[in-house]
Amino acid sequence: MTRTDSRIRDFLCDFVDLKKRKAELYAKAAQECEDQVGREAFDLLKGEEQSALERLQRLESILVAENRLDPSCAYNPERVSIAEKLISKAKEQLSAGEACTKHIEALDLGIELERQAVAMLEKFLKVAESREEEEILSRFLEEDREHLRALEDLKFYYSNPEAWFMEKGRTGLDGA
Repeated sequence: MTRTDSRIRDFLCDFVDLKKRKAELYAKAAQECEDQVGREAFDLLKGEEQSALERLQRLESILVAENRLDPSCAYNPERVSIAEKLISKAKEQLSAGEACTKHIEALDLGIELERQAVAMLEKFLKVAESREEEEILSRFLEEDREHLRALEDLKFYYSNPEAWFMEKGRTGLDGA
């Protein structure tokens, strides 16, 4: 069995890094959040990212055991991961203690991270070389799209709670 080409190694390195960064962002936002809705939403997203990381680590272990993948990410000093670029943006936008007092900014950053993950997955899905690759990438893509929808919905909730309750809460006006 031959080793998988470097594109999969690069993808796994970037994607694992991005997942770790998202988990860290959501953990920090949940910890600093005084609002129960925001705290629970960020906790849920943090758990989803941690679960995805565990699955990625198991996948990587299987590929290494089958001699289809080198066991570690190669160090390339010229290479700056997508996640590193995004986390630097996060540091610019959020300072300590602002994660939940400025819900919209935290949500915007989470939305941007999820969009980057979706774009990364879509890019690699287009060049998937096997059905197995397609299935794995499609599952992660579905999850990250769900995270994106959840964050956009939560942003709508914080931006306009009345409209959110009318649209999402399925409540109507008396006599309407």
